[in-house]
Amino acid sequence: MKWLILNEHPWMRGGLQSRTRQLAIAALEQGDQFHFISFGKNVFSDLAEQYPDQVVLHPGVDIDTRSVRPRHLIKAYQTLRTIRPDVIFLCNTPMPNFFPFLAAAPWAGVREVVVHHGTDLGFVSRSEGRRRWLGLLPKPEIWHLELAVASRLAYRNVTLALFNNDVQMGHWRNGMHYPPARCALWYPPMDLARFQRLGRARNRIRKEWGLEGSFVIGGVGRLCRQKSFDVAVRALAVASSRLASAKLVLVGQGEDEAGIRHLVRQLGLAGRVVLVGEQPNVHEWMSAFDAFCLPATQPNESLGIVILEAMAAGVPVVVTDLPGPRRLADGGRCGLVVAAGDVEMLANAFVRLGRDESLRNALVQASQSVVAQCERAVVLQDLQARIGSSRVFGSPASCLSEA
Repeated sequence: MKWLILNEHPWMRGGLQSRTRQLAIAALEQGDQFHFISFGKNVFSDLAEQYPDQVVLHPGVDIDTRSVRPRHLIKAYQTLRTIRPDVIFLCNTPMPNFFPFLAAAPWAGVREVVVHHGTDLGFVSRSEGRRRWLGLLPKPEIWHLELAVASRLAYRNVTLALFNNDVQMGHWRNGMHYPPARCALWYPPMDLARFQRLGRARNRIRKEWGLEGSFVIGGVGRLCRQKSFDVAVRALAVASSRLASAKLVLVGQGEDEAGIRHLVRQLGLAGRVVLVGEQPNVHEWMSAFDAFCLPATQPNESLGIVILEAMAAGVPVVVTDLPGPRRLADGGRCGLVVAAGDVEMLANAFVRLGRDESLRNALVQASQSVVAQCERAVVLQDLQARIGSSRVFGSPASCLSEA
């Protein structure tokens, strides 16, 4: 099978190219071919070096990826006819994108167009101060109307749309007019072997950072409003009197870092909250934790791959009741669930996990049924079964998980 991956983001962490990378590795290992077109920095050169006979890197084409005007459609068609892919795959574009390629796909003979929507449906406005009708309702700009029309025109050619949670899927189905039969929930492909419990790394990290003898609650991710790690800091302050050995370790950087450090000083938690910055060995840090939390409060946290990574490392998790994290926790069976932004509930969850080893073990054991579905070879096999059973554009594709 020949895949064409369209990509515009330079980031390799989180749910962007890292998911594409894991899917590609699984397919390359079984002999598939991959073509990558990157609009911006090409971050797949290592795959081309590792699989020189199977991977081809293409420079970004001079195309407006959010236009279906004839000039761009013709260039996209010519590119597709040159590559002749069986499948076009897009992963986690932050808004509808690559319109010329999707619109031209059926003319160019592309059999499948698969899109993973990692974020909620959204369109970016060019200006904050948009004109309004009668001073009340936003007055759409022509470019914005064109974007909405073009996206629906192009995305009607999607044969399979993959989503992280059912709420997000509903928004995209309504916005893009997707038929329900072309939509499915999925789990992101992961290299699970990388996140096995690492005893030696655990001991080394805990010794280096003064965490020995502590109940370590970990958090991994960008220090930003979406992740809301300030809520975890406040929860630790509330839980401290009942869980004296607890420490909170945050791995990551971001615009909220200064505010979090100020909050730590304000609450008298110096030495109990440890900010270690960006770390290249996140899988080793997962092994150093006794519990993991993602206190996200923003709906654009559509899943939380770090939650799955913690589960894979054998760490019990506590998450908020946003649709994606709640799905991973399976109603409390695989992780504790608290109301988003509720400091008291999160503090109580910390205490429960710290005091109850049997609860921690039960959550870890239950979560392995979710983790097993993320193994990249399993995800690829399920994806191939779905796209293999679908026909050309306009016909239903089978779904991994029904809405």
